[in-house]
Amino acid sequence: MDSTDKNLKYEFFGEKSTLYWRVAIFTWFFSNFLNNYRIIKNAQENDWPLKYLTNWTELLNLTYSCFSLLAYFLNSIQTISNHLQSTSLRASIIVTILYFTVDQPKFKYIDINKHLLQSIVLIADEFLTNAESEDLAITDSLIFLATYLTFNFFYSSRHGIVYEALDWKSSPRRSFALSSAVLVIVLPVVCLGIKFCHRNFKGRLDHSYSRISVELR
Repeated sequence: MDSTDKNLKYEFFGEKSTLYWRVAIFTWFFSNFLNNYRIIKNAQENDWPLKYLTNWTELLNLTYSCFSLLAYFLNSIQTISNHLQSTSLRASIIVTILYFTVDQPKFKYIDINKHLLQSIVLIADEFLTNAESEDLAITDSLIFLATYLTFNFFYSSRHGIVYEALDWKSSPRRSFALSSAVLVIVLPVVCLGIKFCHRNFKGRLDHSYSRISVELR
């Protein structure tokens, strides 16, 4: 998308609309964070929330939404916001894929919210606010996921398994194979899928926005 298309697009949405969207995104993730941890606290279970990839990703999403809102007023942190946006989207989609394929999915609201709705919100955010899919976006996501998998390995060795599919003591080969598949197969496929959508579906939307904006002049 060239600079003219970008200007037409944001002229169509309006500057205030961009701010309203970022406020809505921050409110969504912050309220979900408070509600989810209220539920965890009321459950009174002796379980450390931060041992789960889902909760790592939820914190990442909240951090991104905060930076996204601040970047509206402080352009100097826009690059950080962009990196967080890319990582949040890709990590959330992978959480959704893993939850419904190798985990034991539940269908209570908190489970659907943490494992599916957050991905949907970030997909909408990506195509409404991000001009294009960065070629190097995979790097940040790779670091994030590799860091969690390393943590999972050491935590499981000392405190017991976190996910049955990642049982490093009883099934080290299967756990290594799954971890490798996430990093070298699933993540690249997700990145390519996002890039494909940017080039095809989002390009058509941007063209429509430009045409409507011109017609309204």
